[in-house]
Amino acid sequence: MKTTGNLGLKKPDGTDIVDITDLNGNMDILDTAVKTAQDHAADAVKHITAAERTAWNAKASTSVATTTAAGLMAGADKSKLDSVAQGANNYVHPSTHSPSVIVQDSSNRFVTDAEKTAWNGKANIVTTPQQTTAVTTYFVRVDGNDNNTGLANTAAGAFKTINKAISMIPQVVNHTVTISVAAGTYAEDVIISGTNGAGYVSINGTSASIRSFTAARCNRIVVSGFTATSTTQSAFYAYDGGKCDFTSCIVIASNPNTGISFFNQRGLVEGCTISNRSVAIHVEKGQVTVTNCSGTGNATAILTSAGAIVNTDGTIPSGAITGGNGGVLNPWGDNTKTSRPIGEMHHENVSTSQVVPAMTWTKILFTANINNNKSITDIPNSRFLIPEPGFYSIEARVGAVAGANSLTREILAVHVDGVQNSWIAEQFHGGKGDIQISGSGLYDLYAGQIIELFIYSDVSCSIYTADKTTHFAIVRLA
Repeated sequence: MKTTGNLGLKKPDGTDIVDITDLNGNMDILDTAVKTAQDHAADAVKHITAAERTAWNAKASTSVATTTAAGLMAGADKSKLDSVAQGANNYVHPSTHSPSVIVQDSSNRFVTDAEKTAWNGKANIVTTPQQTTAVTTYFVRVDGNDNNTGLANTAAGAFKTINKAISMIPQVVNHTVTISVAAGTYAEDVIISGTNGAGYVSINGTSASIRSFTAARCNRIVVSGFTATSTTQSAFYAYDGGKCDFTSCIVIASNPNTGISFFNQRGLVEGCTISNRSVAIHVEKGQVTVTNCSGTGNATAILTSAGAIVNTDGTIPSGAITGGNGGVLNPWGDNTKTSRPIGEMHHENVSTSQVVPAMTWTKILFTANINNNKSITDIPNSRFLIPEPGFYSIEARVGAVAGANSLTREILAVHVDGVQNSWIAEQFHGGKGDIQISGSGLYDLYAGQIIELFIYSDVSCSIYTADKTTHFAIVRLA
């Protein structure tokens, strides 16, 4: 009898006798096999609910989580989370902060409403000329700093350079501005230019050394106590201004250039030492007094040219004295100034200023005299009456104010016997509120002639009532 290949069930052949026992045995084998198969299927496949399926599908991967995919948390991330304080995510940043929590520094400061109001009330420096408001002193020291205020004589307060101090001076100087320079070497070519007004600038050195000094078109400058060391240019130079004084200054470095030079300028050289120069003092188109100066090794002590006038008193530096090219040097040769025709008038101590109409030649009126040798001054008629023939030097300065930056052009002219003789000064401006115009000239005059001063302005203006700004002088030279 044959059997099946898997369960060994008996299979009767055609000639085999069928035995009921064999059939029952096959059935038992099948029953056992089927039951075993059922048990195995129940273990492998379980029935689940819809809720279980949804919950299991929402679970994270067993991989470590990334910024783009959910997963298990890394240990380092868990440590970070543990360090976060309870409720940290509940912080709300305040909309305002008290000033006490803000740290200020040199580039970030609080300002008050009062400061803002004061600044907003100031004039626009682009359209309004700046001017002094009080007597001021700036300090300069070799241990200073140009970022300081310059208002204290300390390392933390003083400027380091003279030119920085000069840059702080406004164009219009109506008060005394002093620059006090401490002892030391300042490798600077010091330059000041364009100052005007009723005041003046005083630059004082105490054993201070500079390369050179230049004053250009300044109303009034006083320089004292400096040693200039330049070997390539004039040590001290003033031009096209009102009056510039050099006192107690030293020029001794060997140099073919001039020690002290003036061009179209009045000035004073007093107590100075000038040595080793081709020309110690040169004056061109100006009037200068040299008093008690010294120095050696100069080819020429004093040189005058182009109608310049130099008067000396006391000692002068070594070298020749040359009044060349039309210059006049100490023409009287002695101290007989009390016997010379000399007159000075000024416009001061009057209740109202003289008004000059626009584009109209107007005679300047004077109120008092300072010198009146040989009755040359006629104050009631604001004129000079020439007492004797000779060559006369005439010098004048006039201060004018119009306001609103409207002054554009002014001219000073000398009239002889009621007729305009010459212009001695002319100024053009881009628009100023006040100016000072000055000039001088040399005249061959005769006894009995009348000298008067006239001014012309493009706009109406008033004359300053102060001698330092409005003055008319005459002196016979020869």
